[in-house]
Amino acid sequence: MKLIIGLGNPGKDYAGTRHNVGARAVELLAEKLELTWKLDKKRQTEVASTIIDDVTVVLAKPAVFMNESGETAQALMHFYKINLDDLLVIHDEMDFPAGKIAFLTQGGPAGHKGIANIQARLNSEAFNRLRVGIDRPAPPIKTEDWALGRPAGEDKEKINDAVRVAGDAVLDWIADGIAKTASTWNRG
Repeated sequence: MKLIIGLGNPGKDYAGTRHNVGARAVELLAEKLELTWKLDKKRQTEVASTIIDDVTVVLAKPAVFMNESGETAQALMHFYKINLDDLLVIHDEMDFPAGKIAFLTQGGPAGHKGIANIQARLNSEAFNRLRVGIDRPAPPIKTEDWALGRPAGEDKEKINDAVRVAGDAVLDWIADGIAKTASTWNRG
């Protein structure tokens, strides 16, 4: 079984923001796979599931704010009996240029409060992540305002393209595991 969590903030006010690229990636993957979302109130998330090549796959969009994602991740892992190796978290990454995607198997949160909260709740940095580049703002723009803002122009195109191809990268991860998938997608 594989669990893919797309991070974002709930509600229409946050739709289309840079911070919600993870949630958008799992939404597009669910559309591609023709899946239906269901609200799991107990674990505070929306889930969609399917079977791909004999592997049960659960997509999740936490219905809590980004900085509280750890409780949902922990609850889902416990409920589905997921090992850390079978977890993939998709999130925005300011340290990448807009549109770059790359997998990571372990590492600190690099200032990402959602990732920090998940690491604290799971008591580990050793879980798979798919990072989607949103670039860093130029001063005087604050990082929080940048992440919660909506991209425009070329940045918007690059980020939207990355979010679309993230689904293909996730499917490769499910089929081939992290090492092979990272060597394919972590270029440039």
